[in-house]
Amino acid sequence: MFELGGALAPALPELAVGPWRRAPGLVAFDTGPLESVWRVGLASDLAASRTALADGERSVARTHAALDDAPRRLERALEQLLPDLPPAARSDPADADLAGSRASSPGSEARDAASSLRFASPPESRLAWSSADREASRVPGEPGWLGGALDRIADLARGRARIETRVDGALVAHSLMTLSGDTQVWAVPRLSLAGAQLHARSVAIAVRTRHAWARILTLVVRGGARIAALGLPAAAIAALPVAWRIVRDALREANDRRTDPA
Repeated sequence: MFELGGALAPALPELAVGPWRRAPGLVAFDTGPLESVWRVGLASDLAASRTALADGERSVARTHAALDDAPRRLERALEQLLPDLPPAARSDPADADLAGSRASSPGSEARDAASSLRFASPPESRLAWSSADREASRVPGEPGWLGGALDRIADLARGRARIETRVDGALVAHSLMTLSGDTQVWAVPRLSLAGAQLHARSVAIAVRTRHAWARILTLVVRGGARIAALGLPAAAIAALPVAWRIVRDALREANDRRTDPA
């Protein structure tokens, strides 16, 4: 079982990102406002635990594969919106970075997205991104919701993260990733090598999932900036929501393919 909790969990948008299910009531005794809690619950049977972790690893891999496809989806959307625009005018040299950004760290990707928002994007009115809107609503579809959602994604990607591994409900190890990038590890006395390996895989799944969230932020911010920069009428299209829907739909389709019984 993969659970995501902490103070940030309730405010995150409902996206299929890796194997995690939301557990808003899941907290640690010393969690802060920007700390997330990632709990992996395993069985005492070693083979079953390894199978569960392998499933989680495949789920995160599917998420990253869907995000790899998002820039191509954006290109197709731009072709439909601006069919007379030459392909060279629609292209963006940053696309290679977007598709191949899995090598960077979650924190650096979140910082890059924030930098893109501040320095590379068009005026805020074109992107529907303002401090007033960010606080206006946390309900999807209402004004200001998307700005607040992207803020929470950035907090998740760069904030503190506590990653727990539990076996039959008992905590056997946890790792705390701090704001500075350091990782503190605790384990029960005499934890076996197999147990340590299980926790290492749990941490890797959580880290790759945080990176996926950072990639979502980058794709939406840069995609929205590109759409707005092409000169589409602000009254006819809101750039960030369009980029958001492209990324959201890519993740949904990947999840639907996984759950389709056919």
